[in-house]
This record gives sequence, structure tokens and C-alpha cells, in this order.
Amino acid sequence: MMESIDNKHKRQRNSYWRRIRECRHDYLESNPNIKHLISNAGFYQYLQEKFGIKLKFDNSGNISEDFEIVDPKRYMLFLLRYPDV
Repeated sequence: MMESIDNKHKRQRNSYWRRIRECRHDYLESNPNIKHLISNAGFYQYLQEKFGIKLKFDNSGNISEDFEIVDPKRYMLFLLRYPDV
């Protein structure tokens, strides 16, 4: 039976958010002096430089589910580091 488009989108969205959460956790663990910061700017820069992912933000400044791959090789490292389970 084929998976519906809605279910596939939901699975991909959930996978994306899980990966972002895990990556952000690793980022904060490796930079304990920045845990108090509210801004996403440092994490945004980290993802772009280390994993080639340019995050998109909503009108409130929160990370959205949209992103751009700016370096495919680094993005592959992101997918390997945070696999879809």
C-alpha cells in the first residue's frame, strides 16, 4: 500500500525537527557558555558553516520547517550524523 502524501510529509517534517533538536542539543553541549542566549543566530551560523544548511525563519523569528541546502557535501554529513530512525 502506498503511503499518502500527507503521511509522507508529516514523517519528513518530524524527521527534520528531530534532527534539528539533536543538532541543537549537541551545539549547546559543545558551547555551554551560550545556553543562556535566546537568539537563534549562533545556531543558524553553526548549521550553515558546519552542515551546509541555511535555516528559514517565520515572521516571529522562530525556525520554520523550510531550509536551503547551501553545501550538499556538508549536508550529507548532517544526514549521516543525525540519521532518520
